[in-house]
Amino acid sequence: MFPFSIVHSKSKTITHGVGCILVFEYFYFCSQAQGDPKDIFVHAFKEYQNSGTQATVCKALQQAIQQHDHFSDKLQQVIMDIILANHMCKLMSFKSIFNVEYLFSATKFQLSN
Repeated sequence: MFPFSIVHSKSKTITHGVGCILVFEYFYFCSQAQGDPKDIFVHAFKEYQNSGTQATVCKALQQAIQQHDHFSDKLQQVIMDIILANHMCKLMSFKSIFNVEYLFSATKFQLSN
């Protein structure tokens, strides 16, 4: 059994890495409509926090690490499953994907029809 500090550090690293993957994936998706990359990134990060995705991912990762910490192959697969189940591109409606018009400002990212 690993000391608590090592397990905690591993958990933080995995959680941070998964969060980065999800935010950058959403950033890439949103940036296809063009606009200021800084505003798009801020939007993607805020959406990750405010949509409930961050809380869901953190809870799922904590459970996965507790259950599969000693089985790295299984843990890796569960982490991939968590990423795939929580990617944020699905937050945009089907209509929005095909009728995308983004309005950017320094503080707000809006999707308009």
